[in-house]
Amino acid sequence: MLKDERVQVATRVHLSTVPTGEVTPKEFCHALNEQILPSLGFALKDGLSERTARRWLVSLGWRHMRVKKGVYSTWTAMRDRTLSNTGTTSSSP
Repeated sequence: MLKDERVQVATRVHLSTVPTGEVTPKEFCHALNEQILPSLGFALKDGLSERTARRWLVSLGWRHMRVKKGVYSTWTAMRDRTLSNTGTTSSSP
């Protein structure tokens, strides 16, 4: 289902509207089951699980970040920047 371009676009739009530090698999799961998927015409009997939402976050480029001293835990979008052989930077989604 995540391979469907409409689902990818809708999930990215949703995630871009959630304030930094407030993205959680639980919140994302609720949004998928209550807003995103029904608006696209998907009717799931039991809905997606929180574990599936966590996997989708990872697939969409989000990573769980934990800072030990500040006891800060959140999901953040990762923008991996790597230097290519030509000296230019590239960004992965």
